[in-house]
Amino acid sequence: MNRKLNQDAIKAAEHLLANRHRHTTEGNVQSDIEALLRALDVGTIESHYQLGNDQADIYLPNRRTFIECKANRKGQDVVDPEKPQSGKSGESPRQQVERYVLAEMKDDLGKLFAVPEVASWTGIVTDGTHWHTYRYPHKENSTSSPPVSRTFINESEELVAFLAEMLGSEMLGKEWVPEKPGALFSDLKVELDELHRNLPRKARGSTETKQRLWLDLMKTSGMVPGDKRGQERLFIAHSFLIVVVRMVSHTLTGTRVKDEWKSALKDGFASWVLDFSRGQRWAERTWERTNGYDWRKRRGDVLRDLYHEHVAKEDRKVFGEFYTPDWLAAMMVEEVLDDAWIERAAMAALKGECDGIGVLDPTCGSGTFLYHAACRILEARAVRGLRPVERANVVARLTHGMDIHPVAVEMARVNIERALPAEPTDGSSAFRVFLGDSLQTATLEPLFDHTKDAMLLTSPKGRQAHVPIAFVKSPSFAENMRRMVNAAAEGKPLPPDLANGGDSVALKACHDQLARIVKDEGNSVWTWYAVNLAGPHLLAERKVDRIVANPPWVRLSDIQVEKRKRTMENLGRTLGLQAGGKLAPHLDIASYFVLRTRDLYASDPDSNPGAWLVKKSAIKSGQWALFRGQHAARLAQFVDLEALNPFEGGDSTRCCLLMEHRPMRGAASLRLSAERVGKKRPLAHEALALARSKFVLVEIPDPLPQAPSSYDAANIKQGATIVPHVLALIASSRARRPGWTQVSTEESTHEPWVEVPSQTGQVPAKWVRPVHTSPDMLPYMAIREPPKAIVPIDANDRVHADPGRDCRFWMELDEVYDAHRGRGHGTPYTLIERFDFSGALSAQPMRQQRGRRMVLYPSSADIMRAARTHAGTAVVDSTLYWLIARTETEAAGCTTHLFRVESHRETRDT
Repeated sequence: MNRKLNQDAIKAAEHLLANRHRHTTEGNVQSDIEALLRALDVGTIESHYQLGNDQADIYLPNRRTFIECKANRKGQDVVDPEKPQSGKSGESPRQQVERYVLAEMKDDLGKLFAVPEVASWTGIVTDGTHWHTYRYPHKENSTSSPPVSRTFINESEELVAFLAEMLGSEMLGKEWVPEKPGALFSDLKVELDELHRNLPRKARGSTETKQRLWLDLMKTSGMVPGDKRGQERLFIAHSFLIVVVRMVSHTLTGTRVKDEWKSALKDGFASWVLDFSRGQRWAERTWERTNGYDWRKRRGDVLRDLYHEHVAKEDRKVFGEFYTPDWLAAMMVEEVLDDAWIERAAMAALKGECDGIGVLDPTCGSGTFLYHAACRILEARAVRGLRPVERANVVARLTHGMDIHPVAVEMARVNIERALPAEPTDGSSAFRVFLGDSLQTATLEPLFDHTKDAMLLTSPKGRQAHVPIAFVKSPSFAENMRRMVNAAAEGKPLPPDLANGGDSVALKACHDQLARIVKDEGNSVWTWYAVNLAGPHLLAERKVDRIVANPPWVRLSDIQVEKRKRTMENLGRTLGLQAGGKLAPHLDIASYFVLRTRDLYASDPDSNPGAWLVKKSAIKSGQWALFRGQHAARLAQFVDLEALNPFEGGDSTRCCLLMEHRPMRGAASLRLSAERVGKKRPLAHEALALARSKFVLVEIPDPLPQAPSSYDAANIKQGATIVPHVLALIASSRARRPGWTQVSTEESTHEPWVEVPSQTGQVPAKWVRPVHTSPDMLPYMAIREPPKAIVPIDANDRVHADPGRDCRFWMELDEVYDAHRGRGHGTPYTLIERFDFSGALSAQPMRQQRGRRMVLYPSSADIMRAARTHAGTAVVDSTLYWLIARTETEAAGCTTHLFRVESHRETRDT
């Protein structure tokens, strides 16, 4: 801190002192003090800093200072730091701030990476004008010195000078990275986009090789943009994130040797940035930006927000990526990793006897669960007393992750690293987080050639290298593979110690094969590719005994790559989950992960505890019915989380928790619901202790017994899929020549239609039809003016078989549809086929029928709004079910019956 009394600090102090008469709440005092601290440039300012079950008002980590703010109520005596407080168990303000200081000091002393300066800690109690300061030596069992008291300060310059003296002139360590760090790198991301557009000729070949390998990995997931522009956009975004994440890792453990950061980028597809001078200068600036912050001290998964900031929303949605809030991940981990397990597992890890023991997230994403698993293990009594490096080894050997997303696994490894108190003995190779398909569907070329006892590496140009399986299974596989690849790239022979161990002939042959691949197709990717390719299969041999995960929420119909879709359909049939029929495309592949990964990786699938976060439809909807039948023997409890809205979304993000083989502690009921305490819900980055004060778990009563519906299920039909909206829904219309209407369509918010502009043209007036949708329906009645859509009707009031014959504008809409539609086997070829998919539109009455009533109710029965309307007056969309009743009396009875039955049903089966 600059000791000069700068004008900004003086003004902030003047404001603080001038407003002392309005400081009737702690919040008013705190906000004014924080403004003064920002003007003094004291480094990171943590407001409401979480410490266990409590929160400190202000924490200044770069000054090792806690400030406890107290109200300055008019007529009250000077704040007394020794006076017991009401509601604080008799604790005085001094004891309160001392508790904060000692708790944070203890945590800091337990870490190898603590700030090296042996500076004292400071605790301050203040109401803005009265200041009481305490010093604490940086050591175990520290006690405070006599207070440095200033009973009253009413001059701004005096206050600034006092704080400058108390807080010191030098920052301790780096500023903490912001809770949402995406904005730190926005300019660098824009610059990388430009660099890729203008690649020098010498770098194009190696970059294309890396992009093709990246694309192969992405295709394994089945969720890759279909157009070249989208693929390029995502490749650059992923490259950018890999660079930043690896540099974060290097700031945590790397030395300060000049340009050593380059070693972090040598492996993997993002290494293309080092292939030309402008890219190297960009990488150096990125390193300087990254290295300017402390990435370890910030709690929670900050890398998740970095990903959200720099990967387009449409790309994230394609992967079904709903990243778990920190408090929810911490709660699930706490339930699965009990103290007895940690004690037993830690002892095994210290001895290196970890077969069959550990925790796995088979869809780890950015590593939120793994980060909280690491924190949970480190805080356990059985681990706290170990040396920092032993604690790090225990975590590295017990936490396992896997994901099909190349950026996610890099983030997951670094998130584990962020939690550790020291670097593990084996360095970065200690982390057991792998890039791969945890379902092991083998959609690419066969992985193992058992005739040669080798793992196959296949290059983008079809060349192969045979890596001996014994070499793959060796403990030092990652490091040895790196050495072999580097030797091949540099034209050197196989390192002697590798040639003398194992099958030397096979290893030399592998080295020669790699040398040919590297010479023709470039280097910097093969070590990374081989290690990640082998990971899932090695883990399937080792096994774990705890699983906790949030699998991807992706419907089978959403998978973009046709080969992957067919493979997943076959896997669904193998698992007994693919029943066919109308529900088949809506099958959620999260169910595959819950059933298959337990069988692949759990040491005892029929007893090992686990926890899964899935859509709420898992416990109620028809497409999950076969899953529920198979999973019932493993289900110990489900917890409905809808009231907490963890993902801040609508129907698509309603979720529940499935507990396997063991219910949550203190809540043994099979059916639970998390209900809010008050109006506030837990926020994404909140600590578990604070989040728990905002909800309570309550038992859901068993469903009431009921008779079957008196209405034939065959008469109840789902509405039509009137999509895409940009080609269907009408935003505005006006009459033109007789019998014709000019319309403009609504813009879409969904890919790939978001890029299609509103369409304008003329259609027959009778094609402009009202559309009933779930949001536009009230209990017992539909709204008077529902939205309208273009619905082609022929002269007989049936769905038009060839609308383009009678309407040129429809031909234009059909051409737009064909240019942007999906290319899957089941995707309708024309727009009218899309509207009338499975005959859902043709089945509806298109002409009003005298005395006939239509009964409507939502396809999602979470909130019942059964209603009745005149049959044939409007089209029904797919968010509703409908049936025809003969009379008003029958329609009223049917509506009431649906309310009574559906409000107590566990599924929507009628």
